[in-house]
Amino acid sequence: MSSNYFWIIEALAGFIGVFGIQYSIKKIITWAGKKKDESWRLRIAKVLKPPVTTLLWALYAVYLVKLLGKHFDFGSGMEYLSAVRKTAVIVCSAWLFFRWKNEIENTLMVDPSKKVDTTTVRIVGRLATLAIGLVTTLVILQTFGVNIAPLLTFGGIGAAAIGFAGKDVIANFCSGIMLQIARPFVPGDLILLPEKQIEGHIEEIGWFKTSIRDIEKRAVYLPNNYFSTMVVVNVTRMTHKRIKQTLKLPLTAIEKISDAIPKIREMISRTETIDPRYPIHVFLKTFGDYACEVDIEAFSTITDTVKFNQFQQKLMLQVQAILAEQEIPFALPTMSWKQS
Repeated sequence: MSSNYFWIIEALAGFIGVFGIQYSIKKIITWAGKKKDESWRLRIAKVLKPPVTTLLWALYAVYLVKLLGKHFDFGSGMEYLSAVRKTAVIVCSAWLFFRWKNEIENTLMVDPSKKVDTTTVRIVGRLATLAIGLVTTLVILQTFGVNIAPLLTFGGIGAAAIGFAGKDVIANFCSGIMLQIARPFVPGDLILLPEKQIEGHIEEIGWFKTSIRDIEKRAVYLPNNYFSTMVVVNVTRMTHKRIKQTLKLPLTAIEKISDAIPKIREMISRTETIDPRYPIHVFLKTFGDYACEVDIEAFSTITDTVKFNQFQQKLMLQVQAILAEQEIPFALPTMSWKQS
């Protein structure tokens, strides 16, 4: 056979080889999908297929251009084939990293058995995307012979200038990262900001701002930097709720009150959701003009607001039943008139 047609045989052989490898990858994916309890094989194959297939065809295209260049004696542009080949490898490798990153991120967010914060997963994923994109760009520039040292130097100077001009933006960004690391609150938590008089549920912790849905169901957006300088009360993470009540009882029933106080204290101490590790206060506090005041203070392990209010209502009715048993009414304000 004439040597003029030998390059066609090489090109066809390369095409058949690439097509055969692609067909084998497809068969492997089909085989992995039929196996039971081995979904990880299928996922690995699906992650690898697009980058590997694209890389094979890109390398074949470079090989074909090289064959054509030798046969038709192309002169210009042939020196860039090596850089193009390396770029294809770099781009497909970065693509593969992106796909692995997305697969891991989706697994962590979907799998209920892995107790991770979805906001943390998203922020780490964004940082990984930024890092992969930046490194890939610098490596490609260096592959084509661009000296990246001046670029890095200029980038450092530019970053300093941008940092000075956008210090608030950078402060919010860094504060957002610290919120993800320290995690004083997560989406869904009920927080209280006393200095801003804001109470609401965290909806999202973004790159630069945090969104809160307040008690009136209004959307409140605060820069992340605010949380590094102000007091944040995380209501969701409270372990107890305090019962604090003051009973006003008539002065005429003082002897009966002294008998009722121990019974009220004993009843509260026997209540299941009252934490005995904390003091239970039921004491006669003061004498007023028309009544004496009895303070009741205890700590309940119920933190849900609705359930706590129901429990406190039940407890107060039991206190009233003890007072009724001792024939102690609640004091009513009295008014005296002085006639001139």
